[in-house]
Amino acid sequence: MDAFSWEDGGDQLWERDGLFDDEMFAEQEEKPKPPQIVLMGNGEQTPFRLEFREDKKVLWVVKGNELGEYTLAQPDEDDA
Repeated sequence: MDAFSWEDGGDQLWERDGLFDDEMFAEQEEKPKPPQIVLMGNGEQTPFRLEFREDKKVLWVVKGNELGEYTLAQPDEDDA
């Protein structure tokens, strides 16, 4: 009797297919990285600009500077 007789396709607990789904490792579309704002304990932060949009139209713009000061403006008021 062969010591590995279970390899002949007889009674098996698992099928010989791979353990992982083929699509699990398929290349995925590159997603944009989420924005990162660093807030430090002394009140400093990374400068940022945040736009609120509806159907590609900018409604409001929020800006924060490195000193933790914020401004809220509509796009026509925004002084880039």
